[in-house]
Amino acid sequence: MTKTQKSPGADVVGKLTEIQLWEAELIMSIRFWMDSTQGQAEVWNDFARRFGTAEGRAEMRNFETLLTSLCTHARRPLVRHGLGCTCIGSDEAVLRTLVREAARGDLAEASMIASLLVPARHAEPIALMAARVGQTMQRMAKRAPTITTETPQTENRILHCPPSQTGPLARDTSEDIMPKVPSPCISVCKFKREGHCIGCSMTKAQKSAFKKLKKNTHREAFVELVGAQQAVMGRYKHWEQAYGKRCRKKKVKLTVLDGGKAA
Repeated sequence: MTKTQKSPGADVVGKLTEIQLWEAELIMSIRFWMDSTQGQAEVWNDFARRFGTAEGRAEMRNFETLLTSLCTHARRPLVRHGLGCTCIGSDEAVLRTLVREAARGDLAEASMIASLLVPARHAEPIALMAARVGQTMQRMAKRAPTITTETPQTENRILHCPPSQTGPLARDTSEDIMPKVPSPCISVCKFKREGHCIGCSMTKAQKSAFKKLKKNTHREAFVELVGAQQAVMGRYKHWEQAYGKRCRKKKVKLTVLDGGKAA
């Protein structure tokens, strides 16, 4: 069993089984999204399956923008529990309450709750984002859920993993000695596909999020996510060649290009 470190925001305050389905799905979607590239693809596909490609993409962008804003402006690194954990951490409970009150239309209450996580000047915009995300999660919960809380069958089962090192909710200041993985941007920067760039498929929020990633493992995971996003959207066959050229110029090898072969 992996030993966990005591961290603010990790205290257990409830169970996923004790809250409404859409609220549990909200927490699990956040955990999946912040955990790994595979988790991000799972959340993306879940939105697309339930809403269709176009609407799913728009709702996914709202979800992503909320998380990016929270990660960017948080007073301290926010904490989540592991994918297989049925507990709710205190930071997760605050996020859940924020989204719930915003979805109800009580933006004053939601803004006050948001101010616990971010400086006051960012509270109201985040409350407005949370309202849309909450309404979307409520609609999603009316259908059979596809993201579950089943515990992964691993040799060392993690019951709680507060400061995860696989996503931007846990900030890591360590420096990589290898060349930095370049941004998926290929210098087209024309956001003409419902907010997505026609060159790389990223949104402006995604481009900003990538700049905040310091570790190469995080950057490569993000590139893999962009590739999965392109596969869903289509019409991005030109990107791999252009991005591969950038990687070779910077002497960076990525296994996410060329079907798993290093670039």
